[in-house]
Amino acid sequence: MKRNVIILYENLSPKIKKALESHYPYGYEDETIKYQNLSTGKSYKGLVFNYEDTTYLIKFKLEEENGFNTEDDDLNEINNLNTEL
Repeated sequence: MKRNVIILYENLSPKIKKALESHYPYGYEDETIKYQNLSTGKSYKGLVFNYEDTTYLIKFKLEEENGFNTEDDDLNEINNLNTEL
């Protein structure tokens, strides 16, 4: 029976990180999902990864500034234009 584990990327063991890099040699950005923890209000990106007898939901923290996701390239471009004016 497979175990299910929810874990932050920072807390993964080096062995699992290496397996993740081997499985996704070109990156896994297209495989992630975005979700919000309803009890804390924090947003995360997640990746489901099966390794040996365990299914991992790997959480990646999203840095937020002023309530906006700083990973949004369009928003960053608008902010850069505003500071140049």
